[in-house]
Amino acid sequence: MKVQKNTIVSLRYRLTDAQDNLIEESAGPMVYLHGGYEGTFPKIEEAVDGHDVGYETTIQLEPTDAFGDYDPELLKIEARSRFPEPLEVGMQFEGLLDDEADVESIFFFYD
Repeated sequence: MKVQKNTIVSLRYRLTDAQDNLIEESAGPMVYLHGGYEGTFPKIEEAVDGHDVGYETTIQLEPTDAFGDYDPELLKIEARSRFPEPLEVGMQFEGLLDDEADVESIFFFYD
């Protein structure tokens, strides 16, 4: 069966930086509905479109193909005391910024 519009696609990925250092590897399959429904990045859909089960490829996503260029204005540092204990590496928190009640943020805790 070939990947086409309205096909449910299941894929595994390995994300590396420009020096081939591992950033993230899928623990399980990433599943999305193919066909422009914003389930994944368009460049990934283009890469698998029309291919059969078992297809493997390597693609390079530039910032414009993904989330855009790094914007330091979007980074907000919060005191560790604002988060519940126990606080562990990898935890994620969602909330609203104090000074911008209509702006949602996601906090990631890294060691």
